[in-house]
Amino acid sequence: MEEIAGPPPPRQHLTWVGDLQQGDGGKGAMTDRLTPFHQITARVQGGDNAGHTTVFEDAEGQTRVLKNHLLPSGLRHPRVLGVIANGVLVNAETLASEVRELGREMPALRNRLLVSDRAHLVLPLHREVDARQERERGASQAIGTTRRGIGPANVSKVNRIGVRVGDLRDPESLRRRVEQNLRFFQLPPRQADRELAWLARHRDLVLSLAGDSVEFLNAAVDAGYSVVLEGAQGPMLDIEHGVYPYVTTSPTAFYSVSSGSGLDGSLVDNRVGVLKAYQTMVGNGPFVTEDLSTLGDRLRSAGEEFGTTTGRSRRCGWLDLVHARWAVALNRYSSIVVTKLDVLDGFDHVGICVGYTAPGGG
Repeated sequence: MEEIAGPPPPRQHLTWVGDLQQGDGGKGAMTDRLTPFHQITARVQGGDNAGHTTVFEDAEGQTRVLKNHLLPSGLRHPRVLGVIANGVLVNAETLASEVRELGREMPALRNRLLVSDRAHLVLPLHREVDARQERERGASQAIGTTRRGIGPANVSKVNRIGVRVGDLRDPESLRRRVEQNLRFFQLPPRQADRELAWLARHRDLVLSLAGDSVEFLNAAVDAGYSVVLEGAQGPMLDIEHGVYPYVTTSPTAFYSVSSGSGLDGSLVDNRVGVLKAYQTMVGNGPFVTEDLSTLGDRLRSAGEEFGTTTGRSRRCGWLDLVHARWAVALNRYSSIVVTKLDVLDGFDHVGICVGYTAPGGG
């Protein structure tokens, strides 16, 4: 990985870009806009179940669209370094694909990217188990996951049988971990060779990018360099504080910065909250302001509300300020950015929720 270009800035900024809703508010675009004022852009949690879209004009004035799932947003800017930190769940196939495809748009990408050797890997078996669990829950109980294997990979992680990036250096340990996972998830033992072959295809690339992200980030911060930390999903999907059980299995609130990067969260002086001017959701679970009429359809169409990762139509509704106030109290944002206001331009009336009425009129 390249060294950080140039001396540290006169004033250091540590910035976290988070969400006030379920996600999909525009964190990737905001991270991209802030990245030129930082020397490092980092992802600290989630996995390739996240989908971040950046739209910009190139030097020729042409509109360009970049979509990333694992790479931190903002790497299109030259000389900025990118980090996939220890709290991220890494699908090696997605990583390889993004390095190959986005590398065409991002000069010297491989030389500017560090992947934590402590980050856990999402294996094909995790995706298989994710899909199986959703089927077994049935339509009425399904969480509505992206089926990217994030939940089962986190189960492996907390059960201490997870496969980390650094394990790719030790073939014997790697096989043992894969076999442990197959037994735990009640999958055929013969599947081990297939899992290992999949890992072997991506081993060299992943290890060429691997290193100690905790040491790197702390050294950069101690030297006075600026870092923008990109969140994934939103607080309503947080495993600790969200609408359980309709949550992701990763932390999504501000506390994920410390656990997912190894940085002291108290050093983060800018907490930027992204708030979409209306509400959307992918997956199942409660959605107080959802509009199931033609107005909801209009929001979906005008806002192009289709999942970056899954392509699924997002559920649409009106801005929930009760929800937003709760998110502010949880994450203590220092500033809020309202996005997609222009989507509402064609509506004669828009809805905003300012309070709830409990069953029974309370």
